[in-house]
Amino acid sequence: ITDPVKYAAAFPANRLIQDDEWFNTASVSIGCLGVVYSIIIDTVPKYWLKEERYMSDWVTVKAQLQQGDILRDNRHVEVLVNPYSTLPDNNHKCLVTIRNISPPPVGIPKEKGHRNFFTELLGDLIGIFPDIENIMVYVFNTFYSRIPIFIDEAMKGLVDDGYTDISYKVLNLGSANNVRAFSSEIGFPMCDNTYIAAVEGILDMVARMRSLGQVYLSAPFSLRFVRKTDAYLAMMQGSDTCMIEMPMLSGTFGAYETLRRYQDEMFRFSGRPHWGQVNNLSGANGFIGTLYPKLDQWMAVYRQLNTRGTFDNAFTDRVGFSAFTFNRACR
Repeated sequence: ITDPVKYAAAFPANRLIQDDEWFNTASVSIGCLGVVYSIIIDTVPKYWLKEERYMSDWVTVKAQLQQGDILRDNRHVEVLVNPYSTLPDNNHKCLVTIRNISPPPVGIPKEKGHRNFFTELLGDLIGIFPDIENIMVYVFNTFYSRIPIFIDEAMKGLVDDGYTDISYKVLNLGSANNVRAFSSEIGFPMCDNTYIAAVEGILDMVARMRSLGQVYLSAPFSLRFVRKTDAYLAMMQGSDTCMIEMPMLSGTFGAYETLRRYQDEMFRFSGRPHWGQVNNLSGANGFIGTLYPKLDQWMAVYRQLNTRGTFDNAFTDRVGFSAFTFNRACR
């Protein structure tokens, strides 16, 4: 597929395009460039991961992130932050997860399709009896003042001093995937510790919402760390990025309004909302072009592949990509 001469001999009716502009556009196409019916990927042999999860607090984790060793010394780092302070001096409990490549364990590993018995049991029950989820939502909406404690206890239940298995098993969430939830995720540049300021901004926002409207998040928010990419419309285009996800249990009060506020307030920290999760991006005032400096290059390829507007839809209308223009009959 990378040799034009051999490709032309094998597929004379096809047109092979080898172009960085097209590749960096198609890498994050948001479903706007046509139908992808085949893909070839380069893979690595299966490998083993060791996962460790431990409780900490935001003051400690913040200092570790600023110092940087925790990110340099581990293959994967994820942080869950309780958005509510349950510690002295307005500190917040955190669950830190680190994962690193490990030699194969001796003997057969003890498989853990779950990370917490209660979470796994609840997920299994929801898959069988969906009404249980309605009860859970009722508890969250009725006893909302207890949510900070619920989050603390849920994170404590995830603590694990060491789990080694094949990578895809370690990364599997298990039946927790049965829980109906939605989220917004925003990418923040890691240069100058911008993402640290964003976390502090989230904590301030949540405290204001709690005091003004008794609106509570139903879960901790998470931090994960991703290398930069050249893909034009990727959230991590141009810089290493911290993705901060805010999940909400379906049916909890004020969930969508909370995510809208999260997005709006995080723009001041150079945050780019995840295209595939809840977002309110629009094409007004050329705003998306300010988020993505390579938008013009992306649009040039998009126009070549969508000359007739075949792939225009409600999303492309909202963000200003569609080729459609309005012509008034009478002037």
